[in-house]
Amino acid sequence: MNSETLTDKLADKVTENVLDTASTVRSKANKAEAAVRDAAERGQEIGDQLNEELQQKATDTLKDVESYIREKPLQAAGIAFAAGLLTAVILRK
Repeated sequence: MNSETLTDKLADKVTENVLDTASTVRSKANKAEAAVRDAAERGQEIGDQLNEELQQKATDTLKDVESYIREKPLQAAGIAFAAGLLTAVILRK
């Protein structure tokens, strides 16, 4: 009976340690998940902000180009022709 009691106590202690370890792992996993979610949200916010800034810059640049073309149509046509010629030369090689 004494050895059964010792075995039972040992089994109880091992079970207690396993449960404590599982609880600790679960807690750390939850914290890690929360940190990953926070980082993902921050990344999404930064990405959205950068996208908005990029769209604004593209819109501004397009307006500038349109304005330049209206003000100097012959120069704009010459630049477009030169760019096309340069592109053709590069693509042939």
